[in-house]
Amino acid sequence: SIWCSKDQKDALNRAFDNDFVKNQSCQNPISDNYSIARDLKVNGTPMIFMENGLVIPGYVTTDKIMSILTDNISR
Repeated sequence: SIWCSKDQKDALNRAFDNDFVKNQSCQNPISDNYSIARDLKVNGTPMIFMENGLVIPGYVTTDKIMSILTDNISR
C-alpha cells in the first residue's frame, strides 16, 4: 500500500502510473483519527473548536468567523 511504503511519494507516483505498489499492512493514524472524530461528534468538515468550548460546524463566511472570534476570543 502507498501508506506503508518507505517512500510514499514514489509509491503514489507509481500508483498513478498504474505501476505495481506492494500490498502491505502497517500502523497508521487513520483509525485513531476516525475514533477521535467520532468521540468528539465531528461528522463533517470544516469544523472549528474554540477554546471556550464553542463548536462552529460547516462552512462559515470570513466575516462571520471574524465576528465569532472577536466575540469569543480569550482576553
